[in-house]
Amino acid sequence: MPPFRPISNSLDLQGAFAQLSRRGFAGHRLDETLRQLTATTSQMLNIERVSLWGLSSQGENLECINLYELSRDRHSSGLTLRAARYPEYFRALEKGDPIVADDAMKHPSTREFGNDYLLMNGISAVINSPIHAQGELQGVLCIERVGPHSAWTSVQRLFAHAVASLVSQALLQNQLLSIKEELRDANSLRRALFESARDAILISDANTGHILEANPQAKKTLRATVASASRRPEQCSPWQRRQPGHS
Repeated sequence: MPPFRPISNSLDLQGAFAQLSRRGFAGHRLDETLRQLTATTSQMLNIERVSLWGLSSQGENLECINLYELSRDRHSSGLTLRAARYPEYFRALEKGDPIVADDAMKHPSTREFGNDYLLMNGISAVINSPIHAQGELQGVLCIERVGPHSAWTSVQRLFAHAVASLVSQALLQNQLLSIKEELRDANSLRRALFESARDAILISDANTGHILEANPQAKKTLRATVASASRRPEQCSPWQRRQPGHS
C-alpha cells in the first residue's frame, strides 16, 4: 500500500486531489477507475470504509458498486439499500446536499441505519456526498469512520465533495465513450448494409449533383451502362441528307 501524507490543511487537500485525479483517470475502465478512487480516498483520509453506491433508475434502491475496507485492503460489492426501509435517508439524498453526520446514530438522515448497518459494521460517523451526472442524481459516495465518533473537519468534507465530483466526471466520460462506440457500431452497420445491398445506391451532393459515393451494385450497373453505350451503332443525325442508293 503506497504511503500518503495525512490531509490536514487546504494545501494538503489540493495536492491530494491532484494526485487522486491523476490516479483515477489513467485510461482505465470505469470499474477499475472506481476501485482506485475508493481505495485511494480511504488511504488518503485514513478512513476505514469508503464506498460508491449507484441509484436504480426508479430511485427505489441503492446498490453498492464498490466498497473498500482499509484494514483488510479489500474490495467488495453487492449490498442493496431500499428506499422503503430507509425513507428519511433517501429523501435527504434527493435534496442534493451532502449528509455530514458526526454521530451517525443520532443524525436524522442516518439514524435509520442504526441496528442493521451502523452497529453491525461499527460505523460511528459518515459523510455521504451525492453524485450527479447531467443534472440527475446517480448515486452517492460514502465515507464511513469506524470506532469512536468525532466531528468531521472542513478539509475532510471538502475532500469528500471533490472525490464525488471526480466520480461524476468518470460517469460522464464513460457515457461519452459508450455513445462513441454506439456511433461507431452504427456507422459500421450502415457501411455493411450499403456495401451488400442488392440495389444500386448512389450518394450525391444535393447542391451540385456530383456523385460522392456508389455501392458495388451501382458501380457494376454504371460499368454495364457505359459498356453498352460504347457498342451502340452510329446513328445519322436527322439533319443529315441521306446518300443516294440508301433506302
